[in-house]
Amino acid sequence: MFPFSATPPFSKLQKILIIRQDRLGDLVLSLPLITHIHRYFPGHQVDFLVPEYTRPVAEAFKGVGEVLTFPSDWTGKDTFSQLVQTLKARKYQLVLVPNSKSAIARLVWEAGIPYRVGQGLRWHGWRYNLPVFQSRKLPEKNELDYNLELLKKWFPLPLRQEISFPFELPSQAQARVNAFLESHNLQKFVIIHPGSGGSAIDVSPEILGQLIKTYPFPGKVLLTGGPGEVELVKQVNAISGNQALEVAGIFSLPELMALIQRCEFFMGNSTGPLHLARAFGRPVLGFYSTFPACHPIRWGPYGVEEAQTFLPEPEHFEAFEKDKKRSQQHMAKVRLADVIARLDRLQVGI
Repeated sequence: MFPFSATPPFSKLQKILIIRQDRLGDLVLSLPLITHIHRYFPGHQVDFLVPEYTRPVAEAFKGVGEVLTFPSDWTGKDTFSQLVQTLKARKYQLVLVPNSKSAIARLVWEAGIPYRVGQGLRWHGWRYNLPVFQSRKLPEKNELDYNLELLKKWFPLPLRQEISFPFELPSQAQARVNAFLESHNLQKFVIIHPGSGGSAIDVSPEILGQLIKTYPFPGKVLLTGGPGEVELVKQVNAISGNQALEVAGIFSLPELMALIQRCEFFMGNSTGPLHLARAFGRPVLGFYSTFPACHPIRWGPYGVEEAQTFLPEPEHFEAFEKDKKRSQQHMAKVRLADVIARLDRLQVGI
């Protein structure tokens, strides 16, 4: 069974590590753990261990201490041992693991971190001596709310309106974006992000291209994407009659953040940039399915999961479509008129 420990006073846990080994959106929905901790103990050091590509997002969040990154092939024998020694040397007193994998559980166990908070219902949950028992198979709340529950042993859960995302973007990134906008004489612009890196069931490029062609967006449409989404962006723009400005792959992640921070409106699939747009307080519309692994109850834009989410017919927010292929078929049949009607209700148009 679990080697339970008595819950220690949080005042004694002055050096804390949070591990988020997955994707960009997962990290964004974990960062407010820091502000919640610092609300009660502003002097505590809270570090993050993340993949290299998400490092700039963690570094830009106010209150983060040191940002460590996973080495490539970190589960290999030698690399894993080096990472264990790295964590041991930093003498963390508490680790929080929002999404546990067996290798992560083993890592924090072998690193000898005295207090380990993670998901107790996993088979490797015995390695956490302060387990949290929660099942995320059928989503009942947002990923951020699940993450905040890791601290409920010590603190009351915050109200949703108390959650903030205090990013401080690098001045170089802001300057690059300002220069780009000036060079294209862009005063107002919206962002459409057509990809999701395979993390979601995506709306068709045809719908997005037709929207750009027909809908009166407030300003120029910018099509964003990572280096691997350049062709997808070109496809969408070709359908629009090349009315959009293609910017896929030309910005670093901090620069993309600065661009998103300036946009009038953000539209895309369930993906990390959508969560960044919501964190910056931008109005958004996300395309979602109700397949459990993608459901907006868990992965929707925080605080407006239903209000700023588009679901394909016949799916609806309170239900689950457990057949992924059927959900893909639903998304493929999304009608342009329905998306336009939703944009009108959100008062996006000029």
